[in-house]
Amino acid sequence: MQAQELAAALLARAQAAGAAMYELWSHLALGAAAYERSDLEQAALHYAAGAGQRFGGHTRGVHECMIGLVLTYTAQGKTAEARRELAILAAFHRDLFNQQLTVEGASLARRLGFAHAEPTLQDATKLGVSPEAALWYGWAEIPAETQVRLALQDPSADPAAATALVAQLLTVAANLHKPQREAALLAQQAILLERSGERQAALQSLRKGLALGETRGFVRSFVDLSPQIDPLLRLAAADSPYAAQLLAACSADQAAKPQAASAPAPVELTRREREVLALLAEHRTDREIAAALVVSPVTVRTHIENLSAKLQAKGRRLIVLRARELGWLE
Repeated sequence: MQAQELAAALLARAQAAGAAMYELWSHLALGAAAYERSDLEQAALHYAAGAGQRFGGHTRGVHECMIGLVLTYTAQGKTAEARRELAILAAFHRDLFNQQLTVEGASLARRLGFAHAEPTLQDATKLGVSPEAALWYGWAEIPAETQVRLALQDPSADPAAATALVAQLLTVAANLHKPQREAALLAQQAILLERSGERQAALQSLRKGLALGETRGFVRSFVDLSPQIDPLLRLAAADSPYAAQLLAACSADQAAKPQAASAPAPVELTRREREVLALLAEHRTDREIAAALVVSPVTVRTHIENLSAKLQAKGRRLIVLRARELGWLE
């Protein structure tokens, strides 16, 4: 709460002085605080204000706000908005030619199930993106932690590697005195221990996380692990009103999100649509595509409209971004 009040005071002073960079960092801090307490409307407002500085703000600050906005939209069940912001984030990274941020963006997409590429921890390691640095600075997307989250989402995954990795991250978070990260990692560790049949150890780990979270008002650190965390929260709720509150928040969170009646049919493109898509990726105009494929510009426009409908992306740029996200383009 004190940090939130300080960030609000800094924002007021920065706005009065016209200090755009300090405004950006204030919005980031306020967005992160609102997100953690699950005040998603306020989180979206602050993150969007920071993300709006991508044409002139501090690169890392803007990147963090954009990631926060993707996470917030996802938590709100606004999948289309989350995908749109993720596409804008990818374009932002390409314009910057920043491999480190690109890896984090790809890791976020993988974490949220918006991409089908291989996990990006190896890429992050090659670039020197260490968990220690990410935890020190409090980055929103840490590829190493995403490896753990992916294992949690896959019931068939062997928990051994994820258990070792989360133990490593916990040591770093504790040494750096990062209680929010530590609470979230303890909850992840609890899920892995429960999956390995070690219920008492799982509950012990969860209770440590709850002890860190209760006095600080952490919400999303636990709720973002739903539904995997729900069974353990039910057990802990027997003697923890805070666990009961988190379980209720998990239920409300799931109820607020649109539930699909069935899995969507896989997107299939015709040979001609794939040809048009490849030429769109080369920034060809309609007339250039028509000439290359020996068809009329009207036919090209029809193919582009079909691609837009199938990929749920409006505009040539977003069509290409969505296709890259699906792994159809290099």
